[in-house]
Amino acid sequence: MAIHGTARYFAYKMGTGQSKSILSAVDTALTEKVTDIAGNAIQITACIISSCSMPDGAYGISFSASHIVTDTTILSDAAGSASAWLKLGSKSGSL
Repeated sequence: MAIHGTARYFAYKMGTGQSKSILSAVDTALTEKVTDIAGNAIQITACIISSCSMPDGAYGISFSASHIVTDTTILSDAAGSASAWLKLGSKSGSL
């Protein structure tokens, strides 16, 4: 059994670079992997989620996740993955 250390690395695992119509949900959840310095997965780490850019006057952007704590905080699972589904807002932007 590995002894896990403190969460050290947060790396995008999947979900960036998607394109969809405004006010619709992306097809793939935005997912990051949380590991310690030895590469062991870290469970129950709080991860902050946010949009990379949101045009002025845009509305409707939202996130949903199974391990959500607040509107912008989710927890990593036993595999160290933290995933959130993004619903796009009313104007185009980028992830």
